[in-house]
Amino acid sequence: MVDWSTGLRLAGPGIPILAWLYIFYSLGVVLPPARQDGPFSHVVPRSLTEECVLRIGAMGVTLMAVLSGFGSICAGWETYLAPCRYGLPLFM
Repeated sequence: MVDWSTGLRLAGPGIPILAWLYIFYSLGVVLPPARQDGPFSHVVPRSLTEECVLRIGAMGVTLMAVLSGFGSICAGWETYLAPCRYGLPLFM
């Protein structure tokens, strides 16, 4: 068993969390600004709650797309290409 120092124990989960927070923060550049329609149209600042909900929504949709693609590939593999895994004969 490897004896990890305190620094490695903190850096192990800390680095992925900091990377996720950086992606979460930088995602705001991609999101469209809020606009107010009308004769005096201008960019309206969003609240922190609105910004977080938009970013979580964008990250959630992306994650679901990646997972569904992964699942569609794995489902075909598990269904058609690995029949002997469950002890079933190839031809019934």
